[in-house]
Amino acid sequence: MDVAQQRCAADLIVAADTVVELDGEILEKPADPAHARDMLARLSNTSHIVHTGVALSTTVLFSALTPADIDLYVASGEPVGKAGAYGIQGTAGAWVVRIDGCYNNVVGFPLHAFAAHVSQLVQEQLL
Repeated sequence: MDVAQQRCAADLIVAADTVVELDGEILEKPADPAHARDMLARLSNTSHIVHTGVALSTTVLFSALTPADIDLYVASGEPVGKAGAYGIQGTAGAWVVRIDGCYNNVVGFPLHAFAAHVSQLVQEQLL
């Protein structure tokens, strides 16, 4: 952080990450294809919550996934590096029955909500 302060003293630094919560358990990025298969099988036909570092949560309901659906998706490489082993903006978007909350939060960052927050801070002269 000291280096960032020296290089960008007057700038705002934003950092965020995304995790998926299923029945109280946090699902981060899968370690390997087998882990991705396990995550996707657990998410099949369930609602789960997507959290970001800016504390915005979105509930996503998946349709039922067959083992073949999961195997094909994992083989595509798409789940690697994604919270909950899926990317809603890709193939897995076809599995989404409903989203309660912010779509962009599920993609990875709720830009509209964040921008509104920053705007409020600027208006209050806190930023």
